[in-house]
Amino acid sequence: MEKQIKRIFILTITASLAMIAAQAYWLFNQYLYSLQQTENELFEKTLTVAEADRKLRSELKNKDLHVITRASAGGEQDSSTASKTNWNFEIYIINRKDATAGMPVSVRYDSLYIDSLYKSGTEIKKYRFEIAPSNRKQDIYDALDRFIINEKCPFYNFPAGFPACGAGTDSGRHTG
Repeated sequence: MEKQIKRIFILTITASLAMIAAQAYWLFNQYLYSLQQTENELFEKTLTVAEADRKLRSELKNKDLHVITRASAGGEQDSSTASKTNWNFEIYIINRKDATAGMPVSVRYDSLYIDSLYKSGTEIKKYRFEIAPSNRKQDIYDALDRFIINEKCPFYNFPAGFPACGAGTDSGRHTG
């Protein structure tokens, strides 16, 4: 009889430990699942806020800045005969008030003439990007668009009330 009680006792302890292990496993997986759900929600909210910021800044951009972009793509063949395309962008940022005063309108924003203006010491910012091959051309143009928005309306230019970047007026204020 004592042997049977001992077996029942061991079986009860084993079953209890198995039940506790199953609950611990379930609880740990629930924690991971809820962590993943929270991470996904946070990621979606971050994307929403980033897109709202991008839209707001593109609407509030400094109208005195003009951007000229020259793009070119160069290909090269490698040993696997797969073509690789390097994207080259030259971006000129011109302050219409300062850099182009006194120039004829037909010459002001000619992309061929702009390089000689830049070299002559005129107040023009020039950026050059060389981008390695990418399977997603849209990412390249999206990055270029984000760069231009950031130049025309930098994040740090947002005073209280969000007036138009560089304009100092109430136009373009968003409320709500």
